[in-house]
Amino acid sequence: MASENVISPGGLAPSKHYHRQNTAVTISTLPAETVSGSGKLRCPLCPNLSARSQERKRHVHLHLPCCVFCPEQDCLWRGDRKDTLQGHLGRKHGISGKFDKAHYIYDAKELVTKLIDGDITLSEATKRAKTGVYAKAEAVETAKAVEWKRDFRGPKRKVLE
Repeated sequence: MASENVISPGGLAPSKHYHRQNTAVTISTLPAETVSGSGKLRCPLCPNLSARSQERKRHVHLHLPCCVFCPEQDCLWRGDRKDTLQGHLGRKHGISGKFDKAHYIYDAKELVTKLIDGDITLSEATKRAKTGVYAKAEAVETAKAVEWKRDFRGPKRKVLE
């Protein structure tokens, strides 16, 4: 049986507990690929299991701050997928059209890949994402910049560090 560690703000420490919000998270020291015998892909940050690689990437992304935003004036909406943004634009603003890469706040795909591969810690990924959010906030309108700096993660994000 694999040993377990807890990711906590102070670093790694042995534990067998799992907490979702603003506290420690128990993870297995097994590689993030599969859970023995199940064929499921394990999140490297929490106990979540996914049947497909894309599902795991989408899940891991939920541990990071929002990475896309609504370009409409005075709209503070942020999310984590371009298709979700397109749905928001259609529902809330009656706009349909192509997704513009200018609507990205930062490159989350790179950070998700590095997290899954074990090349970066959640703390470092969050720090890089936060830097991206703050940099993009400088380039957008004042109301968005104020909101993003107040809450760099965005709405309903999992806080695990």
